[in-house]
Amino acid sequence: MKQLTELECRSLSSRMRWIGDIPKIRRETGLCTGLLVAIHTQDLRRYVIRNYWKMKALAPRLAGRWRSGETIERLARKRSFPPIAIARIVASEIGVSKADFRKMVSAVEIEHELPRDHRRLASEVAKAVKRDYMDSPWSLRIYRELGREGERILAEWLEEKDIPFETEKQQKGGLGVPTPDFLFSSPQKIDGVENISWIESKAFFGDLQHIRRHYRRQVSRYEQRYGDGMIVYWYGVSKEAKEQGPIRRFLDPARFEERPGMKRLQEEVPSKLVTGAVKGSDQIS
Repeated sequence: MKQLTELECRSLSSRMRWIGDIPKIRRETGLCTGLLVAIHTQDLRRYVIRNYWKMKALAPRLAGRWRSGETIERLARKRSFPPIAIARIVASEIGVSKADFRKMVSAVEIEHELPRDHRRLASEVAKAVKRDYMDSPWSLRIYRELGREGERILAEWLEEKDIPFETEKQQKGGLGVPTPDFLFSSPQKIDGVENISWIESKAFFGDLQHIRRHYRRQVSRYEQRYGDGMIVYWYGVSKEAKEQGPIRRFLDPARFEERPGMKRLQEEVPSKLVTGAVKGSDQIS
């Protein structure tokens, strides 16, 4: 897998205004769908987090435009914001309860009678959910599937090497106890590196911003409790993140290129997000 610089990542990100741009960029660059999806969705989520409260401050204006006939999907597309996030802001402004909104997103029947504008919002949310590739139930299932696929590949590799481990579920973690994806009972030699006590699997792309956040929130806690470990970023790590980031021990995903499951991780599963966003989640096989 090609190692990208931060500048190359930003250039790619600027060309992906939405996830439907990815097939064209994949043809032009030869980069795998999973990498492009990771770069796009990571940057989009950062943008949403950074600008959510600014968007929420526009709630009266958004609700006014919606009442005048603009759809949730149109409001979202004009502002490059996920439609469910826009719908949540409008819902709060027009008095939809959080419980009712969650039911709208999850397609759970609301048993009590709704006002007319709430019924209209429910109808639009049902449509928006089918194409929202960030916060919809179907997209969250795909993100979880990516994570499980990476962990499965890594677990099989460790088993073949006769390296005993405990998965995150098997570890006796309590409240506040950090639990890496794979914990070894004693330090191991992994990929030529001695004294590795744990491995973390991430179906992300490791740019410098993500690496620093990951270290602060998780990796530093693993190191304090268990000692040295390794991380595999299944879509690679940027050149600057390797050279300047606080994490020094990476397991190269190229080592797994020929293994069963890599095609699913690189193409088949992330392509479901593209298909769902472009054609609707009911078109995902």
